[in-house]
Amino acid sequence: MILNIIQFYNLLSEKSLAILIVFIFFRIYSYQNKVISDGLGKSMAANHDQL
Repeated sequence: MILNIIQFYNLLSEKSLAILIVFIFFRIYSYQNKVISDGLGKSMAANHDQL
């Protein structure tokens, strides 16, 4: 019984670690996309103003 609890805890911590890594990676990725799209928007707006 104790062993099952330890195995379950290990599985849980591995899963939460994976979820945490994915979450952090997704946050960084979406932040970079936001910066890129903001930059694109600004340069497009600048080009539009020139026209």
